[in-house]
Amino acid sequence: MTFLREDLRDLSKINSLNAIQTLIDILRDRGPGTISYSSLAEEIGVSAPTIKEWLKLLEKLFLIFIIHPYTGSLSRSIKKEPKFYFYDCASSFDVEKTSGGRFENLVALSLHKYCDYMLHTKGLKYDLRYFKDKEKREVDFVVTLNGRPEWLIEAKVSDNNLSPALLFFI
Repeated sequence: MTFLREDLRDLSKINSLNAIQTLIDILRDRGPGTISYSSLAEEIGVSAPTIKEWLKLLEKLFLIFIIHPYTGSLSRSIKKEPKFYFYDCASSFDVEKTSGGRFENLVALSLHKYCDYMLHTKGLKYDLRYFKDKEKREVDFVVTLNGRPEWLIEAKVSDNNLSPALLFFI
């Protein structure tokens, strides 16, 4: 944690490093999922724009990465809050509180790395997203190529059944 504090101090004018540590602890405690800036702000006692800036800093330091919802041409998609994942899967989430959290984080990280690899080695614009519509059908990951869905992926540890959301989009 010392290196993170030093990097944060060097990269920003943040006065309260303890508050950022609290943010990191809250993210780890909750497991992978959507980010509610206002909820986090209220919990920590800062403004929502401050939380957004802190999360951008954590991205720059490669502690977390954020994926945004897919809002392309799939029928009746709605804009949702982004999701976050940690680069370090091993220490990312409390296993007791997030049974499939580490596995979902591992899948997200693998797909994120694949998208980066394809961009930097082949120049292909792959992007990692997630999908949720008004009917609450949700797909954990949507990998797009040039903005068009290529893969729909569900990350489940113990469920062998095909997700109803995936069946809907097939």
